[in-house]
Amino acid sequence: MSRQLALYLHARAAGATMMTAAAEAGIAVAEARLIENDIARGIITLPAPKPITPEGEAPMPRGKKAEAPQVEEIKAPDFERAVRIFRQDIKPAVESAGEAAQEASTGYKEIKNECHVNTRAAKFVFKLASESEEKRNDILRSLRGLLGAMQIGITDDLVSLAESETPDAPIVPTAAAEPLELHTVQ
Repeated sequence: MSRQLALYLHARAAGATMMTAAAEAGIAVAEARLIENDIARGIITLPAPKPITPEGEAPMPRGKKAEAPQVEEIKAPDFERAVRIFRQDIKPAVESAGEAAQEASTGYKEIKNECHVNTRAAKFVFKLASESEEKRNDILRSLRGLLGAMQIGITDDLVSLAESETPDAPIVPTAAAEPLELHTVQ
């Protein structure tokens, strides 16, 4: 039995959920589902809950518990400061983020309704425009390769005819590269 399986079964026997036990054991949820199916069919049985230690290692020794301080100061909540932080820092940030999101949403609606451009494509291209040239080229090469491998392309239809697109036009157009700057090394 693998260590991961043993850890998973131990956690399940201790009452952990499937998701929690899978995370503790370091296994995928799909593997945990397979183990649960084997448990339900009686192929695997849950062990009695006990601590698992690596083979050849003794359990970690526990030292003496530190004595708790006899008297501990209880700090009073500072409600006024909390309200001041909310009013000065949190609320303005949330409001400005909301306003910015509203402005962006309005702009994308205008792109969709007035410019008749797919907003998902627009967001992708706008994000791509903010990337460095190297990263942008890498993304576009991968996109072109994946589109070819998946045999995805623009089909000739009435829209492409109305827009007078040429059928041989590339999906990802090429652009002129920025001129290289060569430096003399001495």
